[in-house]
Amino acid sequence: MRKEWIFGRMAFCIALLLFLLSPLAMAMDIVYDGRLGDGYGKVLSMEEGLSSFHVRKNSSYVLEIMNQDDVAAVETYDFQARSLMTNRIMPLYWYPHYTVTMVLAVADGIPYEVKDWKDLTVYPLTVGIPVDTVTRDLSMMSFSYGLSGEMDLSAGVEALKKIHQEGRLRLDARYAPGYYLQTSRREEADVYIVPDVEARRWVWEGRPFHLVYPKRGTLSFKKGLLSREPLLLNEKQIESRLWQEGYSQSYHGRTIRYEETAGFLKEMDDAGYYLKFKILAPYSLYALVSIPNHILYFSMLFLTIIWGRRLRRRMKGTEGEWIILFMVILCFFWLFFRSIIAALPVEMITIRRYNWYSYYVYMALLTTLILCLAVTGSRGRGQGSWPLWLKGTALLNVSLALVIMTNDFHGAAFSFPEGLPSAPDIHIYRWGYYALSAAYAGELLVLVFYLIRRAVKNHVGNIKIFLPVAELILYLLYVAAYALGMKVAVATDFTLITIFSFFLWIEWMIDSHMIEGNGSYEDFFNYSSLALAITDSRGRTLYHSVGPRMRKEDCEVKILPVQGGTALWYRNVKEIREKRRQMGLVNQALRRTADMLEKEGALRRSYIRLAAEWKIYRELETIVKRKSRLILRHASFLQHARPGNEADEAVFRLNVLACYVKRRCILFLKGAEGGKVDCRDFQMAAEELFRYLSPRGIRAVLHSEGAVGILPASSVLTFYDFLEEYLEGAVLAGAVHISCHLDVHPHGSRLSLMAGESYWVESFMKDMERDSRFTKDGISIGTRDLGYSLCAEICITYPEEKTGRKEKDHG
Repeated sequence: MRKEWIFGRMAFCIALLLFLLSPLAMAMDIVYDGRLGDGYGKVLSMEEGLSSFHVRKNSSYVLEIMNQDDVAAVETYDFQARSLMTNRIMPLYWYPHYTVTMVLAVADGIPYEVKDWKDLTVYPLTVGIPVDTVTRDLSMMSFSYGLSGEMDLSAGVEALKKIHQEGRLRLDARYAPGYYLQTSRREEADVYIVPDVEARRWVWEGRPFHLVYPKRGTLSFKKGLLSREPLLLNEKQIESRLWQEGYSQSYHGRTIRYEETAGFLKEMDDAGYYLKFKILAPYSLYALVSIPNHILYFSMLFLTIIWGRRLRRRMKGTEGEWIILFMVILCFFWLFFRSIIAALPVEMITIRRYNWYSYYVYMALLTTLILCLAVTGSRGRGQGSWPLWLKGTALLNVSLALVIMTNDFHGAAFSFPEGLPSAPDIHIYRWGYYALSAAYAGELLVLVFYLIRRAVKNHVGNIKIFLPVAELILYLLYVAAYALGMKVAVATDFTLITIFSFFLWIEWMIDSHMIEGNGSYEDFFNYSSLALAITDSRGRTLYHSVGPRMRKEDCEVKILPVQGGTALWYRNVKEIREKRRQMGLVNQALRRTADMLEKEGALRRSYIRLAAEWKIYRELETIVKRKSRLILRHASFLQHARPGNEADEAVFRLNVLACYVKRRCILFLKGAEGGKVDCRDFQMAAEELFRYLSPRGIRAVLHSEGAVGILPASSVLTFYDFLEEYLEGAVLAGAVHISCHLDVHPHGSRLSLMAGESYWVESFMKDMERDSRFTKDGISIGTRDLGYSLCAEICITYPEEKTGRKEKDHG
């Protein structure tokens, strides 16, 4: 019962949460233009009539935002709203709220008085314009109107071109960097052509600028909300709040009349082209040789006919001849209708849309023909039928192309924004488009792997064998870049590039003999690098290759009788002899290298041995130097001592020192190579040292039951030095029982020493604290009172990241 009660409470809480969040999940968006600040968005957020909407900022183009299903209204200019409402399918509602006037934002402190547009061309001031699409076009249009009084860009383009040539043009890319900014400069300009809303915001932010309304006039525009549904707005309250935020309601310049909207939008569409090719790069090839599209299409049309006729001659008598004929016809109609559609008026939206749909039909048929040409193009005419998988691929391509052509009835390939006529450049991709793209890309990739497999299987060493594969891969990359909207690809004509690429691919396929034509024998003798010839029965040469000329002593002739004559093969043995001579020289060089490497190895081994001996000598010298005073004292005493207890004591002390020196050298050598020493080696060294103490009746025991594993060599040597010093102090103090404990942990280890008599331990530890060997980083020594005795301890800690690294040599 308790579990059911808990689950019931949880279900009720989840249902309540979903009920509370459902209005938020279903809320539509109202998008305002964030490029002119957040003041307008703040006013919209405070409006009670918009409380059920979600107000957000966006700086994208208005048509792209309208394409989103969750957007109810967007902030637009009046001319944009008029254009969208004129071409509407669904009703749209326009709510103008404030005025935007293009003004001059003049920097404070410049030595010139700027009052009009003409001052920008006269005074040596730097001029800045934005590069985001709409504001840039409005700046150029206002500048041109202020200079000429006409609604065209000619005067403004000439003036900006002159300013740019003088090095005074600055592009302000703080919102939307353009693709032509490789020639722009990022310094602050003296004068900016910007909306007055933006200029006021600069002044409020403290930037040293002031507004100037040009005397000869400028352009003013209304901005507001363009909605898909009626909105309940308190216009007076919105106007009051906008005035508080610094937005103007009055016009300070000329407005765009209704009948001027179409021409104004056309001039704005050309502004980007003029800025790039007339102002920033007036001497580029495209700007200097501006060929109309219909001339390019008709030129490519004639090139297609001539090129296709040549390819058909090379495939005479094969199935590829008819496939190339169908490709030429298909490309002819594609280019012909493309050139006709380009000349039609913009208002013929339906025809243009279906012409855009037909692109995918052409691509489907071309892809199918390309597959057929690669698979069956080399066969003789009438020899067999297409493989079953090839027929299935063709049927799939045609079916997907029909899905594209009938998109207006089901919308499975593309969907268009509500309130707008269907347009090819404003759409959302659906499953039909992705299926078609995946099919095309998959088929072309399969074709690439098929060509690679054929190239490997044929064992053809000619570099031309890889040209079709490389060209096809580059075309796939181009299509991907075009689909992603990359500027480099979109700036080209997809139709021309596609047709030229496919015909160039066929040309390289025939040249590389991946598709066999009818000129095999002629190509074989014209391009063969071998010395071959065919003679008739009378000895006359019929075919002779263009192989290298050889002397008689450098060639070997092989004769093979054939029907009606003889085949001759001239084998050049000069290269073989030269190869043998080069291989002999290489063999001699390798032998000399091997001898030098062997000598170098011997020298290296000798050096390593000497280095190891030097380390041992240095370690031994350090130990002897440390114990030299004690050793000399006992040695000098034995030179004059008589047998007895004192002589036995001196021998005992020397034996202990000798054992210490020997075992320390052994521990040093074991840790010299890898920087690690096994705990058992330390135990054996300590036990041997204890055995030398037993003749005096001293019993020392090492407890290390849990001490297993590998320790750093420096830690083991430090422990051994401390043990020897402690034993020496214990012997002097007359201790009889000595207990040692070794504890090993992952991050450190500890050695504890305890003797029966502990009155001397404190003075001993003070001496050790002054010893530099036991005061290094990570080493700590101290005492611990056990009640019945005083225990001396030394602890060594080592960081985890350093445990696997080779420790430095001790001493």
